[in-house]
Amino acid sequence: GLPSPHDARNTINAAQLLKQKAFKFQPLKDWFPVEELVKLRLEDGIDPTCKEDYLEDSVFKEVS
Repeated sequence: GLPSPHDARNTINAAQLLKQKAFKFQPLKDWFPVEELVKLRLEDGIDPTCKEDYLEDSVFKEVS
């Protein structure tokens, strides 16, 4: 989906953080329940540009 205005403003930061491996949670390694994931933001230590990578495949198929 489209990033929220909040996430869009932070996309540049996200790119920087990604380079520095500064995210607390790693895409494709740290999984979250959907209802929790939708509330998470950059400040929570996740990359908002690839939120689907924080969902396990089986869960992603259910919600997409």
